[in-house]
Amino acid sequence: MNRLKGGIEMKETIKVLIADSNRTQAIELRNQLKSWGYHVTPIASSISKTFAAVRKQNPDLVIMDVAIDADEGRAIDAAARFFHDHDKPVILLIDCMSQEVQSHLKLLRLFYCISKPLRYDLLHTVIEFAMLESETCETAQAPELTYETVNENLCLINA
Repeated sequence: MNRLKGGIEMKETIKVLIADSNRTQAIELRNQLKSWGYHVTPIASSISKTFAAVRKQNPDLVIMDVAIDADEGRAIDAAARFFHDHDKPVILLIDCMSQEVQSHLKLLRLFYCISKPLRYDLLHTVIEFAMLESETCETAQAPELTYETVNENLCLINA
């Protein structure tokens, strides 16, 4: 069993896939995730490599920087496809939470977003929330999705 900082036990060590074309940022994130006890798969540096890694590694969670593609909408659509096809949580890292990006996320009925610069304390909380919700939803029918801006660094689009 893996215990989250809130004292909740998870079934096993959480496997995380990082999808980020910025190698330095991805390595820093990988090191932080490992220090929290997560298993981090090899980093994917493009959308196509992300899908290949998802098929090969079967992660419990994907953390994707939307800057992985020059077209943020394309990256968000790819994240949505992973989320809907695999029923696993996705956390998006976004440079600017513009109205256009927020509207795109709402239309796709997506998940969790954190604005950069990345605050690791906030990321840790969001990971725990996402995994807890994922565990809960495996045993119960998920309610309708709702959208809420928590603050300028975080929006939750979730069940």
